[in-house]
Amino acid sequence: MPDHLCGSQHGLPLSSLPPRHIVLWGQRGVGKSTLARRLLEDWKGPVRGFITRSSPPDADGFRSIYLYAAHDPAPVEHTRNRVGRTNRTEHTMWPEVFDGMGVELLRAEPGSLILMDELGFLEQDAADFRRQVLRCLDGSIPVLAVIKHKTHIPFLQEIRTHPRVQLYQVTEENRDALPTLLSPLIRNWNNPR
Repeated sequence: MPDHLCGSQHGLPLSSLPPRHIVLWGQRGVGKSTLARRLLEDWKGPVRGFITRSSPPDADGFRSIYLYAAHDPAPVEHTRNRVGRTNRTEHTMWPEVFDGMGVELLRAEPGSLILMDELGFLEQDAADFRRQVLRCLDGSIPVLAVIKHKTHIPFLQEIRTHPRVQLYQVTEENRDALPTLLSPLIRNWNNPR
């Protein structure tokens, strides 16, 4: 993999490297994405990666989920950036959008931060995208990620247990204190050694 895709560790075993990435997780609606946006205020360089947003429900109660560039989240809803459609019990997924557009959005130059907001179950059939997410976690470019609470999804479990990840649960009780705890970590990313 070329170094510019997510950074290189030059052959060092992952277990010998310190945690580098912040992953936020918690229940739906607790404020994970809001916290991520707040933390980005402390980042001084370019932001790459993606955000996902859902549309209002249609007449049948389904919401479409769209993928946007983190650095340009213009609200364009189109089939080329729609990754899923769900009503919480039924799901239709378009893994080819993750495997194409999603992989491209995760390519970042050194000096960037990679935002992944949010990772969940829609990626389960997007093998190329899942591999690229894990490559980013293996790499040296800092990652700020938001993941769903769901613990039964193997891909999310791989992220939670990755040796370079610092995992933070966001709750109603701690969400106001987390910026004070995590902002210094983001500010340190601005000054790589």
